[in-house]
Amino acid sequence: MVELPPQAESTHLSDDILREIFILNASDTAVPLHHRLKTTISCLNVCRLWYPILMDHAQVWGRFLNIPRSPDYQKVRDSIRALLGRTKGAVLWIEVDFTPGPVARLSIPAITRRAIENVEYALLDNTRRVERLKMHVVEFDELTIIWRFLSGTLQTGTDTVERRWDLLKELSILLQVGRSESLLYGTFWDFHSRFECSARPIQHAPSLHTFSCDNLAPKVWPTNIRELYIAEPHHDLSCITLLETMRALAKMVSLERLSISHKFKPDPLNETALKGIHRFVLPRLQDAEFVGSMRDLVCLCGKICRVARRSVVVVDGLRELWEAQADLCDAICLSTRDASRTLEHDTLDCTFTPDTFALSAFCARSDHGTSTSSVELSIKWPNPSVEFLPGRLKIWELLCEGMLGRYDHVRLSIPDKRMLDSRLEAFRFVTFTTITSLEVNKSTLFWWLVGTSMWDGGRLSSLGEVFSPRFNRIFRSLGTIHLRLSASWEMSRDEDRAVFGALRETLQERRKHTCQPRQVDEIWVYVDGEQNEGLWELYKAMEGVEGVVIKQCEKI
Repeated sequence: MVELPPQAESTHLSDDILREIFILNASDTAVPLHHRLKTTISCLNVCRLWYPILMDHAQVWGRFLNIPRSPDYQKVRDSIRALLGRTKGAVLWIEVDFTPGPVARLSIPAITRRAIENVEYALLDNTRRVERLKMHVVEFDELTIIWRFLSGTLQTGTDTVERRWDLLKELSILLQVGRSESLLYGTFWDFHSRFECSARPIQHAPSLHTFSCDNLAPKVWPTNIRELYIAEPHHDLSCITLLETMRALAKMVSLERLSISHKFKPDPLNETALKGIHRFVLPRLQDAEFVGSMRDLVCLCGKICRVARRSVVVVDGLRELWEAQADLCDAICLSTRDASRTLEHDTLDCTFTPDTFALSAFCARSDHGTSTSSVELSIKWPNPSVEFLPGRLKIWELLCEGMLGRYDHVRLSIPDKRMLDSRLEAFRFVTFTTITSLEVNKSTLFWWLVGTSMWDGGRLSSLGEVFSPRFNRIFRSLGTIHLRLSASWEMSRDEDRAVFGALRETLQERRKHTCQPRQVDEIWVYVDGEQNEGLWELYKAMEGVEGVVIKQCEKI
């Protein structure tokens, strides 16, 4: 939130600046509504100059219309009436919170009925002023009645009221399933079936661009939106199937951002229909974030094509099936290649840690001399334990196998020292054979050249034989190394000597074998003023290595 100036300096601010400060505080959606309202009320008591300015600021008060589920419904009604009076026709931000409140003598259905009446009272004559509507309900019956009101299907006498939402830009519907419904699984599906049979999409909302929900049937999702957020359902009880979701997404041609963090309803009867959905393109989609099981991610990543920036979080059990891993990699590689097929990329940036794999394809030689990135991918696992790294490294290998064939320059980063665990020794890259230019920092080069075989309990062993033959097998076409003398973790002097000694032995061994299609003939070194000692160590280590030119550069 914006920090308000001290009272002593308040007289130096113009009325326009004060109004701007007040509206910025009231509009900070990252802060809960009651905190923003408390701050605004505190501002009324700062000085006599602020009070009339703030009281007359209709836009500020339009941000604070909150409708709780309270047994004292008349008090809520009075506060709604007073706040609407202060808004003077300004746009409205409304939050409906029906989460369980204090216990009252009235029965729960009575409280619910009165709360819904307050919602209808606030919205009835103000639908054309609502800009942001956030609703948190706890029962399907509440959702059904309120949704009928929003979609204009509520009967008034003998007529159906058609409501217009001309200014509505953001709509959020969250369903916290009530205790009775969550305990009775059949009751939950019964309520959902009744809602789905009667509900229809909201009509007359031309400005709607952001929609969020967690358990709302896809058949009523708006299709003309730019941002869609599907959250995790309460109690892991979802009424949304992946098949319905994919069919709804295929119609959202204006979608620019998509976030799905949802455990979908199991639907074994429709597995064949799900596989039969053709891959489709959302032409404006730039960012996609998927959190889910491995098999759900395979479908989401494989069916939605040409996504420039994609983030994937795997929440399966830690020992995922190998078939699912391979399917996920195939789906990601296929869709990522589609995203970059018409773009000129020459560089691939790969980073691996115990819980994250990140990939970014970009053009390093643009017309303006700057890097332009247009294809990004990251995969995350919830558990960073090194125990499960071998399987995750296999995913990395599969992804690189699908992505690296068309790039000449690769930037690799291993920023976590836990990657030196001996259980990773079996890992081999077999897909870097076409790479001609490699960019690494000193610690990543240590991981590749010295590796886990020379690392014993945190100490170097066999310093006289620090040579890993895997490097020459993996990078068979390598001709240029771009070396940054910085390190991702603190390296000892022995480690510094080891990595440069291993580089010398690797290049010398490379020249003994005529089967190597290309020799490394250039090492570009990028240093700043504090890394001259490392540069001297490199020059010293490379003495006697023929055919290698070391070039120094200040900027990469």
